[in-house]
Amino acid sequence: MKSDQDIVTKQEILKLAELANLIITEQEAEKYRSDVGSILGMFKELQEIDTDGVDATFQVSGNSTRTRPDIVSTSDLVTPKELLCLNHEILKQQIKVKKVL
Repeated sequence: MKSDQDIVTKQEILKLAELANLIITEQEAEKYRSDVGSILGMFKELQEIDTDGVDATFQVSGNSTRTRPDIVSTSDLVTPKELLCLNHEILKQQIKVKKVL
């Protein structure tokens, strides 16, 4: 049986770092291999728990998501020209706004 640290290889950690555009050293890769292996080992332990007969819990607050029908009302549509007429400063058919930084 693999130890937690052997679940993921150093090469896989280096590849993940490359995909994430991170530069890590060989020593960091080894540390992350150990850390990620430990985390994955914890998930492995959780998968071994017998959950038969336990109802799935999706949320516990009792809140429900309120939704509305996704219907486009064409009577509320305005043309770009009408929108531009509502604004004071127009530049090249765009609304000019103050710089925000």
